[in-house]
Amino acid sequence: MKKTVTVNITRVADKGVAMGRTEEGKNIFIPFGAPGDIVKARLTRDKKRFAEGVIEEILTPSPKRREPRCRHFGRCGGCSWQHLDYESQLTGKAASFEGFTRSMLALSHAEAESLFLPPIPSPLEYGYRNRATLQISKGCVGFALPSSHKVFNLEECPVLAPAVERRALLAAEHPQLLEGVERLLLQTDSSGNCWAVATGKVDASSKEDILSALALEALFLTDGTKPPHLIAGREGMMNFTQKDGNAIKVSPGGFVQANEGVNFKLRGLVERLAPLYKGKRALDLYSGAGNFTLTIAKAAKNVIAAEGYVPAVEDLEHNAKELNFENVRAVGAPVEEYLRASDDKDKVPTSFVLLDPPRAGAPGIAAGIASLGAEVVLYISCSPPTLLRDLAAFREEGYRLVKVGAADMFPQTAHLEGFALLSLPTVDCGDLLTTISKSG
Repeated sequence: MKKTVTVNITRVADKGVAMGRTEEGKNIFIPFGAPGDIVKARLTRDKKRFAEGVIEEILTPSPKRREPRCRHFGRCGGCSWQHLDYESQLTGKAASFEGFTRSMLALSHAEAESLFLPPIPSPLEYGYRNRATLQISKGCVGFALPSSHKVFNLEECPVLAPAVERRALLAAEHPQLLEGVERLLLQTDSSGNCWAVATGKVDASSKEDILSALALEALFLTDGTKPPHLIAGREGMMNFTQKDGNAIKVSPGGFVQANEGVNFKLRGLVERLAPLYKGKRALDLYSGAGNFTLTIAKAAKNVIAAEGYVPAVEDLEHNAKELNFENVRAVGAPVEEYLRASDDKDKVPTSFVLLDPPRAGAPGIAAGIASLGAEVVLYISCSPPTLLRDLAAFREEGYRLVKVGAADMFPQTAHLEGFALLSLPTVDCGDLLTTISKSG
């Protein structure tokens, strides 16, 4: 029989687990704990400096606990914190991110003082996620169990936007239509319309039935290596309304930030930094369809947007033309290749660089950005570990951290969006500090 211990859970830790201390003073990591709980835990791993365990009994529940909204919570690999009130989730994840940043960058107390911004909350705790990728296996349509490839059949998912959840449940009710499909991406836009991209095979006799059964605008197909192509429904683009009432249009299957409310706040942060790039040249790396590009273009002299996914480049060109941004130029090339190219005179000098790379981050490009003479860099990341790895490289190139912050793009989950503002030491940061501090 495994050893059991009494644990006082003290805080939210990384990777969706809580941390506490045993009566002997050893740190222990436990899933589904809440700060303030006193629990009896069974050890699953016992090392010299720390332990891991699972809750066998909650002896004293934390006042921060609440009932999870989803019946799948605890067996689905998606959410980690539905049992914890949202304010505690937000502050706990942000504190964990701050501690991780201090440690990984070896920040002194003086360096860290006044560096971190309050976390940006999500306007919605539930119903925020505008896309979801369903797994299809052995007649089940849903998500994978934790640390497993086994798929359970979905009955609800309250973190999904209502339009996406509705289609996800319809898909789970019609698994026979999805025979041959490995994954099904569902996406909705600001209007609540929905599109689907299937990976795998779709029987020719089933495509119109899928379109009808799931109430889709269109159904696309991909083999996972090429951009999706339309197989049923009508041609069209997803529309994401901006603060000014205009819409950024994105081809179905293209990348869009999953939480429109938080994305709106991040664009507001970029807009507040306009004094740094007003009337100057700017560079948007990993630009997608122009999520941040068009915000920068409102104040910059010109913006070059580099993106390696061809459909996104085409979307950006379409958006810039439709919204009359003549100062935007889209470059269809992987960012690393673009920075290595020596024949683009528009790159130098560049005053402001924004980069929003995929989860793998942007390894090895700090030197390329520094060679452009960029005075200010705003780095937005969906992966704090790769963000911190790349920030270390920027510091080696002579950049200094001005502000670091976190945005809760995915409430109820372990995930957190991180961002950092960097500048050359010669840049007067008085205005920068004031500007970004108002971005919350």
